[in-house]
Amino acid sequence: MLLYCKDLTKKFGEITAVNRLSFDVKAQEIFGIAGPNGAGKTTLYNLITGVYKGIGEINFDGSEINNLDPHRICHKGIARTFQIPQLATSLSAYHNIKIAAHFGNEKNRVDKKVIDDVIAFNGLRDKQGIVADKLSLIDKKLTMVAAAMATQPKMLMFDEPMAGLSPLEIRHLMDLFKKINEERGLTIVIIEHFMKVLTELADRLMILENGAKLCIGPPLEVTQDKRVIESYLGNCYAESK
Repeated sequence: MLLYCKDLTKKFGEITAVNRLSFDVKAQEIFGIAGPNGAGKTTLYNLITGVYKGIGEINFDGSEINNLDPHRICHKGIARTFQIPQLATSLSAYHNIKIAAHFGNEKNRVDKKVIDDVIAFNGLRDKQGIVADKLSLIDKKLTMVAAAMATQPKMLMFDEPMAGLSPLEIRHLMDLFKKINEERGLTIVIIEHFMKVLTELADRLMILENGAKLCIGPPLEVTQDKRVIESYLGNCYAESK
């Protein structure tokens, strides 16, 4: 067990975005998260990565990380990407990745070999000199993945990485995530609305509803659960199976 959350809660005024949520993520697994818009998925990511402070327990790799700042959590080994690419748009892909490597290094040292490695791994050698604002959407997303990997994490968290991509680009990212998991041994947590992506990639899948856990288990079992069909997938999904 690499990540363990217990009774995790986050309120915004009278709105409970995450409601007494408990779950764990095993080392080197791909763990999927899905649910309706407003279910609390991104809020959960913000709690785990230190953007928000909440109530409850967050334990990562044997250490409590509840009250740590984002850079300290990154140093512990958690890195993330965003649904809408978050890059320094006036800098090249290379320098965006270099900044991430610096942010993720507790001793403020940047290893050029690490940067070159993640650039090559993500197929960005021909794109590394391009200003981020000029990159295509898929290359912006790949730059975010490379930047996250440059922090040398133990766990990568992807927030709707397939949004806006073509079917071929989605397949490319799916293959890349499998490669990251299998060849680099990194644990992956992924929020995604495309159920085909999650049923193919994830070892386990958790469905959130109103900030709470509705169902968790192997993807094929979860997608056949009546509660999940009624609240999220709909009868059309069930009938297509």
